[in-house]
Amino acid sequence: DYCLSIAPPGVKSFSLTSRGSDGQISPGRTQGPDGKQLFLVDGPHSAPTQHMTEYEHVLVAGAGIGLTPVAACVQSVVFHRWKFTVGKSYPSHANFAWVVSHRDVEAYRWFVSRLKEVQDCVINMKVKSKEAMRGKSFNFHIYVTSVPKDLTEEKAYKSLTEEEKDDTFWGIPAPESQVDMERANFSKADLYKALLFPSKESKTLGDIHVHHGRPNWDIRFEEMLKMYRNENVGVMFCGNPYIAADLKKMCAKHSSQEAKGTKFILHKENF
Repeated sequence: DYCLSIAPPGVKSFSLTSRGSDGQISPGRTQGPDGKQLFLVDGPHSAPTQHMTEYEHVLVAGAGIGLTPVAACVQSVVFHRWKFTVGKSYPSHANFAWVVSHRDVEAYRWFVSRLKEVQDCVINMKVKSKEAMRGKSFNFHIYVTSVPKDLTEEKAYKSLTEEEKDDTFWGIPAPESQVDMERANFSKADLYKALLFPSKESKTLGDIHVHHGRPNWDIRFEEMLKMYRNENVGVMFCGNPYIAADLKKMCAKHSSQEAKGTKFILHKENF
């Protein structure tokens, strides 16, 4: 609108549309009335998650705001790739991990809602498209760190009110959530409460696993090592450099030295 308001009579800015990884089309303008670019991105600015589609088996992890690319990937896989791909997908076996500080959980309420919608979609496809989902697997691990030692249920749930029944409390729902479908046997509130008051013992809701404290990456890598023998596993991470360093060590530690053994290949971005 700004471009149109300052343009000479009859002159319009150049318009483009873009399609995201979730298949959604959005309009956008890249040039002003004078034909010059409104902004310039000087690269390269590579994203680790762009490598996700190179692997059949992946671990996509993020910490804090690094959830953004993780959220984009999980929606791309479940809402788009698995939904519209017949046979083997890249990835077919999708593992996700998110490390979040307890003090920041409320800020990510929108993702709690979206993750529940993703789980519903996975459940629905498992029920209605059994053959197509036979060779696919989905797991999402959430690690809630810096949990106050004196935290009680009463303190943890103080932000929960009747508002949680209102969609505006959770953010704008995905279009996929509006259709008649099979759903997971837990609610958005159940998942949110698991993050607000994480128990010492890990809690599992469908394919989503909530853990108290920092990740034990050895456990995750040993699980994948057993499941994906003699395969290349893509590991993508966005976030804290200390976690990136841990993942680099894990990839080296658990990768086979044999030519045909399992290899964990790390793609990372630190900030």
